[in-house]
Amino acid sequence: MRAGPVLTVGVGQALAVNWLIPRLTGFYRDHPGIEVRLATGGATRQVRDDWTCTIRRADETWHGYTSEILFPSAVLPVCTPEIAASLATVDDLKHAVLIRVSNMPNDWPHWFARAGHIPVRAAAEAFFESNAMAMQAAFDGAGVAVAQVAYVSDALTAGRLVAPFPIVAMKGEHWRLEYRPPRQEEPALIAFREWVHSEAKRQLEAERGLL
Repeated sequence: MRAGPVLTVGVGQALAVNWLIPRLTGFYRDHPGIEVRLATGGATRQVRDDWTCTIRRADETWHGYTSEILFPSAVLPVCTPEIAASLATVDDLKHAVLIRVSNMPNDWPHWFARAGHIPVRAAAEAFFESNAMAMQAAFDGAGVAVAQVAYVSDALTAGRLVAPFPIVAMKGEHWRLEYRPPRQEEPALIAFREWVHSEAKRQLEAERGLL
């Protein structure tokens, strides 16, 4: 265990696994004395007293918190290359399995509207309780998921997933770094803020290159 300051970040599981954790090696390299702890649930719960900060997706700031925008919330359909080979047009989605997150029923309709297409009646639908489970299903070839771009940018670069229809639907909200003002002078938070904003800038540049 490191003897230096502790940084506890509240973050949803899907963003943690698919975006934050793969990038933390750089933070560890630049700040070896800071102990990083990740707490799940940051996407929906307010910052707990023992959390330094949270990264969450929202269209507004919680009262009493400092909120800093990282990048927009945006979604697009993704699937394995094998499934993508059978999707020449949006209409072809009616022959696919559409992966859905139970508590986010509007993501697919929102994307279809952005694509200027009437929602298709798919051959089958697979429902999951969380984005993390839905993303794993997409990686495993269970169907086509409409996913946050931040969740899949690395997989798209690596070719593990494909965006068969590179139409991005903005959600009107942002991924935000949030914390209580009394913590803003803590060395661990200062270091993390600088690093995560740098990574967010790279994320935006990567998205422009991919889509």
